[in-house]
Amino acid sequence: MPANPLIRPANRPRALRATLLLAATQLPILAAVSWLKLSPDFLCDRLFGLSGGVVAMLTVSFLLPLSVLALCLPFIRIGLLARASGEFPPAGTPLWQAMPVLTGKRAQLRAWTLLALAPACALLIVSGAKVWSYFGNGMDMAQLDARFSAACGTTMNEKARQ
Repeated sequence: MPANPLIRPANRPRALRATLLLAATQLPILAAVSWLKLSPDFLCDRLFGLSGGVVAMLTVSFLLPLSVLALCLPFIRIGLLARASGEFPPAGTPLWQAMPVLTGKRAQLRAWTLLALAPACALLIVSGAKVWSYFGNGMDMAQLDARFSAACGTTMNEKARQ
């Protein structure tokens, strides 16, 4: 196999910006999961005027799938660019270190591997909506909140005053 003379140079400032942006998209899920984990009685505690059970359902149903989607989108974009250009990594990709450019079948294989994330992300978002519809039983947020509050033995107004 001949050596590939083409090397993509590193662009550390751009790679750092991309990494920080990606990390910032994960902060809401980290905050919600931390609150649920650290609260001793999270089902009965209130956050943003909602019971902990509703917050947990929202986290699992919507925040977690959207968080994974935010992680997948840059990789899907890189896969599309690599598929179109026939090179991996494609030109303009932020890199932490210099990387040899792959061409041919190896580049296409890597591009298709990244593009395989798209159906997985779509399946995760659909499954999140299914979780909400299954556990929510067609109730809106106020009804769910009232049900969780009743299970805790307090009403929304009593818990808000505490």
